[in-house]
Amino acid sequence: MIWILTGAVIPAIALFLGAPLTVCIALVLVGVAAPISWVILKRNKRLTLLGKQLSDALGILCSALRVGQSVQTAMKNVAEEMEEPISREFMRVYRETQYGMTLEASLGGLVKRTKNPDLELMCSAILIQRQIGGNLAQILQNISDTINQRIQMRGEVKTLTSAGRMSGYIIGALPLFIILILMFINPSYIDMFFTTQSGRIMLIISAVLEVIGFLFVRKIVNIKM
Repeated sequence: MIWILTGAVIPAIALFLGAPLTVCIALVLVGVAAPISWVILKRNKRLTLLGKQLSDALGILCSALRVGQSVQTAMKNVAEEMEEPISREFMRVYRETQYGMTLEASLGGLVKRTKNPDLELMCSAILIQRQIGGNLAQILQNISDTINQRIQMRGEVKTLTSAGRMSGYIIGALPLFIILILMFINPSYIDMFFTTQSGRIMLIISAVLEVIGFLFVRKIVNIKM
């Protein structure tokens, strides 16, 4: 519904009120991209927060396991003591196992939903321990220490690459910003990009090159750890 409103209704109203065609096209592009971008940003923010909460969650898990509680009950403790989003995910695992789903399947679903490598490491440790035995509390404590070291290193790398990342975002957004400004200030400057065949071809080629350049910059500054 929001997508239809921003991508179709608002541009249609602008066209009805006499706005130039280029402005209406710009409103369509912005209206289509805005909801998708908002969802992606919210999802990334949620997953980032979950990753930051994982170390504390492992601490609660270790404490519960040391006093003899099961993995499912320990995950319930995490859900009750911590906030969103990790509380919702751990409570979902607990409820799924209570309703008859195996712990292996529930943890597999957790990994697929979050796509967090640290959480995947935790789930793998739990499943391996169930097969071969061992001190799960100590294993999770070691994983927690490893995660803390990773978080610290990621912070250092992010700081070192922040300038390059910001430069890439600015350079990538600058052409779009200029086009939008020209659409509102003097649409006749760029009418040929939308009204002629050669202009459309040039616009498509420019968009493809823009995306390729953005992906290259992102690949350079995005260091996997």
